[in-house]
Amino acid sequence: QGSEVVSLEIGKSGQTLIPMTPLPLEDSQSLDCFGDTTDLSGLPGWSAGTYHFSITSNGSVVTEGDLIVK
Repeated sequence: QGSEVVSLEIGKSGQTLIPMTPLPLEDSQSLDCFGDTTDLSGLPGWSAGTYHFSITSNGSVVTEGDLIVK
């Protein structure tokens, strides 16, 4: 993405768990892992449900998806 800011937001059941947060970029060619958790159970409010992930670049959503945890 070059110098563009790429951000991640995670929500569950209409509630924001992690607000729009810029992802750390090591260089303009790659994107490193987000956060230090080995899995998503480190998220506040973690439990069964549907989690919504959204990636934003330059102010526009570029990808989004849902993860269902049972």
